[in-house]
Formats: sequence, structure tokens, C-alpha cells
Amino acid sequence: MNNLSKQKGICLIGANGFLGSAIAKEIEREGLKWIGFTKSQSSHSNIKQIKSFHDPIFQKSLLNFPYIINAMGSMKPIDFEENTVEVLDIFWKNIENLQAGLQNSKIEKFLQISSAGTIYGECIKNPHREIDNTNPISWYGRAKLLEEIYYQNFAKRNKIDFLCTRVTNPYGNINKTDHGFIDVLINSIIYKKRFKTFKDDNHSRDFIYAPDMAYSIVNFLLSEHTGTLNVASGNTIKLSKIINYIQSIDRNFQPDMNLVSSDFDVNNNEVDISRLKSLSLDRETNNVFNYINSHLKKL
Repeated sequence: MNNLSKQKGICLIGANGFLGSAIAKEIEREGLKWIGFTKSQSSHSNIKQIKSFHDPIFQKSLLNFPYIINAMGSMKPIDFEENTVEVLDIFWKNIENLQAGLQNSKIEKFLQISSAGTIYGECIKNPHREIDNTNPISWYGRAKLLEEIYYQNFAKRNKIDFLCTRVTNPYGNINKTDHGFIDVLINSIIYKKRFKTFKDDNHSRDFIYAPDMAYSIVNFLLSEHTGTLNVASGNTIKLSKIINYIQSIDRNFQPDMNLVSSDFDVNNNEVDISRLKSLSLDRETNNVFNYINSHLKKL
């Protein structure tokens, strides 16, 4: 880790979201100087609510917080399919608004958080590496890829170090327990709600514990490295295996198995984390099955 980097202030955009709030907790755990921005309300003293990146408090903060983490992303994949033009318009305006807000700043690093599965597309044979061709099959994936390219070009023009983390399927953010397959599944069991999943055995995901994801992202920012980095556990699991595991513990659990894949679903998400390991940025403090078991044993 670069000791000089630890002295720099971090500006976290989207600090109140699923990814952002997990990253904020890791930044605080490491005792780093930071400020967060969000369009929603927050009770955290470090997080400021703004309507636009032209807001003076945002502009002023960039003088003292030259490292940017962009975790902004309130729209869901299905939004892009159901209201494509409208959502893409909002998406693009958000990008332009942030670029304008950063235009006259003195930032040194910009880290973009992206989505691995939707960027790479379906995994047919080998796990996706950072240097592999991308093949997004949905407008959400295409939009995330355009976002990467847009900010990379912005950074290049302004001589800013650009970093991009392609994250797989995070779970376990204690502040956001209604996000993602694993946490929605657990909440469905706890609150006795119907849980929908796929009836076939072809779906698999690489799940990563949110605090471990946040550790990798923050320490990548603090390192001397740049470029693109896959952030994942490196362990792809079939969704059916998770369902079977839960049923071995709770025989009363009967999910609705009639969910059918849509055209914009990536069925198999598998990425290569060789670079993550080579940079010693990987960490596993909790895995899917231990996490599930820790919640179910409380019932």
C-alpha cells in the first residue's frame, strides 16, 4: 500500500447505495479521510445530500479530496429493458452532470465501479479476464461499458489516473439487506415471503461478500496500480446448489421454481481473479454458505 495515498482524501459518490455504503464502512475501518455524496438523505455526518454536481459543497470538496470513487448507480437492469430510451437519457445526463462537476477540479485518481457479469456477457468456456473482449447482452451492460469508456477518456484528457473495478455479485451489506440474490433469499425465509428462482440447473454466479469487495476496491485505489481489475471471490456457485443447501437445513423452505430467464439475463457469471491475487488485493472473511448458515441458525 502507498503510504502517501493514505494521506489523500477520498470523495465517494453514491455513498448511500448498496456498494457505496459498504465502501464507506471500509474507508472508515481503515481510518481514512473521506467525504460522501448522495442524492438521497443520510444521517451520516460525512455524507452530504446534493441535487447536482454543480453544488458548491461538492466543488469545494474536490480541493481536499482528490481521490474519487464513483459508486453512483440507482437504476436496475430491468429498467433499461422496460423503459430503454427514458432510462438511457437519465443515465447519460448523470454522466454529463458528473463530468461537468469534475471539469475544473484537481483530482488525481478516478475509480469507476462497474459490473462484471453484464460487461463480459455469458461465460461460455473460460473465466473472463480483464483483457478479454466484452460482450454485453443487455442495455444495462452496454450502458455500463459506455460509462467505463467515457470516464476513461475523461481521465486521459485531464491526466488523471483511471481505475475500474468490475464487480460480480456482492452480498452481505448489513445496511442494505434487500439487494441481490443471497440477501433477498435470506429475507424471504426470515419473513416467510415467496422466493422466486430458476427451475433449470444452468444458472451460476460468483458471489462476493460486500466487506471483502469494499476492501479490494479501497486498497486498489490506495495502491500504485491503475487499469481494470476484476473484483470477485473466484468461486462460481450454481444457484441450485444454494437452494439445495438451504433445504437441507430447512425442509419447510419451498421456493417458487418457475422463474424463466429473460433475454437480458446473464446465466453464467465467471471471472478470472488472477490480477486481484497478484496484487494481493483479494480477501475472504466470509463465504456464501457460512453467511447463509449464520442467519438461518438464528431462526
